Amino acid sequence: QAATGATTYGDGPHGAHQANHPGPHVEEGGDRDFIPDVTVKHGDAIAGDGWTVDVVHTPGHISNHLCFGLREEKTLFSGDHVMAWSTSVIIPPDGNLNDYMTSLELLLTRDDDIYWPTHGPALRDPKTYVRDLIAHRNTRSRQIEDCLRDGVSSIPDIVDRMYTDIPDRLKPAAALSVYAHIIDMVENGVVQCDGKGDINSHYYMT
Repeated sequence: QAATGATTYGDGPHGAHQANHPGPHVEEGGDRDFIPDVTVKHGDAIAGDGWTVDVVHTPGHISNHLCFGLREEKTLFSGDHVMAWSTSVIIPPDGNLNDYMTSLELLLTRDDDIYWPTHGPALRDPKTYVRDLIAHRNTRSRQIEDCLRDGVSSIPDIVDRMYTDIPDRLKPAAALSVYAHIIDMVENGVVQCDGKGDINSHYYMT
């Protein structure tokens, strides 16, 4: 914007301050100072000479995440919601696993032919990729349940058991991912905890 004077469009400020879950605010990429010139919501369209961009609200990675669909080319700019090199990081309190899964299901209802993510190359078979992301998250939830049934109750211990092939520097991010899953499982009544329910608590199957 500084270079071109372009108008900015977005869902609004970063939503971390609105979150209900206790937890660390460690997301390095979260711009809490950004305020768009024009606030847009899911279903809005931004149109110009020969082009139309559809606004797709995809919370999960963060609560105010938007994807943008170039209607004429059946192209989705998928941002950090669907990336080509990694799964999205979901960091509570603003990140929410249930919202993320719902947002992935929403993309399956669209007819996009290609995704251009913020990170990684273009995705030319996007629906297959999205289905794989959903399956991956469901697998992670089952792995966490297996850990809890075996008495592995702390998030660091769950990470050590599940993520045997990552360097130690990535384990804090893995812990936050596990925490996002556990929050969802607690809310669904599958899991309970021994206290206030944060990243340092111990968790058990109900």
